[in-house]
Amino acid sequence: MRVGLTGVGRVGEVHLKNLCGSSGVSEVLVHDAHRARAESVAEEHGARVVTSFDDLLCSVDALVVASPTETHADILDRAIARGVPTFCEKPVSTELVEIADLAVTAAQSQTDVQVGFHYRFDPALRTLAAGLSTTDGPHQVRVHSTTEFAPSQEYLAGAGGLILDKLIHELDMLRWLTGAEVSHVSALALSPEAPASEPMTASLTLQLNDGGLATIWGAYRSSAGFDLTVEVENTGGVQVMGSRRPATEMPTQVGPSKITDFRDRFATAYELEMTAFLDLAQGTGKNPSDLDEAVRTHQLVEAARTALLTGTVVAVEDISPRQQSKGKTRT
Repeated sequence: MRVGLTGVGRVGEVHLKNLCGSSGVSEVLVHDAHRARAESVAEEHGARVVTSFDDLLCSVDALVVASPTETHADILDRAIARGVPTFCEKPVSTELVEIADLAVTAAQSQTDVQVGFHYRFDPALRTLAAGLSTTDGPHQVRVHSTTEFAPSQEYLAGAGGLILDKLIHELDMLRWLTGAEVSHVSALALSPEAPASEPMTASLTLQLNDGGLATIWGAYRSSAGFDLTVEVENTGGVQVMGSRRPATEMPTQVGPSKITDFRDRFATAYELEMTAFLDLAQGTGKNPSDLDEAVRTHQLVEAARTALLTGTVVAVEDISPRQQSKGKTRT
């Protein structure tokens, strides 16, 4: 099977490595707007560069999209029109209505599109999810997600802010992990230095439809470094996964996480994610995260962004594809 990859940035190169290492892939074709970058990584991993996206799309049996977010919708439109099974990095779009329209188009054409929610493939999170499936009662979930990465305000503005760029993963994980949907969202941000700038730190509180509650603390540029800690409590007990600090009776100063790159922390997850896509493209696997899943997760993103902007508790059911808030967090 010949697989195309468009976009060879930080995550794109991870996918390239996994594609080139797969026994089910006979050739990997690469396209990127930055030709020199494409040629460099293609040579390193043994792929072939093509001059245009049209050439790429016409030459492959499956497609992986890791290009900038603003290109995703157009690429997916074209891939779906040709019936090419496609993997698309999150977010599919910054616009909920656009994702919903793509979901309808893909369903009508019976073209598989898998969305890149790699947390669903992390072995530790999968083990945690398996344990939760045997317990009863409302879930209480506490998530601490931080990174040492310090994005510029220009990057954040283009990426949709902290919630769309980073916490979309935690929001999707919450749905997948608990099997519950979210009914209401509230959000507060640590006040940025400049009033009009995008916040680097935010706390979300979410009401689950099973009666449970969840909190997500997320931050860029954190002194904790990279950390993903997930704690789930219900009638079955308490389960914890992540870089948990040692419990002491008195406050203790701890250093940052030894993990410095999210690609290292999720290396296995990315590999399993791409294996699942190749199985899907070959017709031997199920879609673990389709466009309908992306729509539901993006509704939470929009509810959280609206809550952050307005300071109110937002009902997720009020965030429909045709009534999307256009507001950004502190633009």
